[in-house]
Amino acid sequence: MQHLILGNGPAGVLTAETIRRHRTLDGIVLVGDEAEPPYSRMAIPYLLTGSINENGTYLRHDPDHFRDLNIEHRGQKSSTGRRQLACV
Repeated sequence: MQHLILGNGPAGVLTAETIRRHRTLDGIVLVGDEAEPPYSRMAIPYLLTGSINENGTYLRHDPDHFRDLNIEHRGQKSSTGRRQLACV
């Protein structure tokens, strides 16, 4: 089975990890609209006040986290300002 998860915020990340835990052979694609790794929007005030650095906002700190779980993470900004869903 193939899984497409739209949104790489906390809910999307946990969904992908939960599916992987229960369906080890399924394909999983996690799609976000930003080039940065998934991050916690709730941590932004701490970043702005200097309490944490940018890495402190990331939901998963290991850069290979999704690769190690065989989860394809696609994140990129739209250059046209319009969002398009490509075939995955």
